Amino acid sequence: MELPVFVADATDVGALGQQVTQALRASKEGVPHPVSWKGIFDPVLELAGVKSWATFVKSARCVGIESVSEEVSFISTENLGASGGFNDIDRSADPVAIFDTLALGHGLMAAFEKAK
Repeated sequence: MELPVFVADATDVGALGQQVTQALRASKEGVPHPVSWKGIFDPVLELAGVKSWATFVKSARCVGIESVSEEVSFISTENLGASGGFNDIDRSADPVAIFDTLALGHGLMAAFEKAK
């Protein structure tokens, strides 16, 4: 299975916002939990230039993106390592309209700045 993986310049907040919108519009509810994780994350590892999840996660920051109706919230997380995953630490106070790509890009970057 190949995941949709986006690559963007962090200084191009408009492009980041467009990619958030694309990802949310392509998302689906009711997708079954994977029986096996083997190979699922490989496209991300390849783009990052690493061979394993353990290596990738050492310096990774993670931001959750949640959409309810036409509003988007960002959830900053704390990196607990390869075995611990990521723990939510902060949720954006004001949801952003899904069609406001600049605000989405700025919201995503603000959430990454809070992530640990």
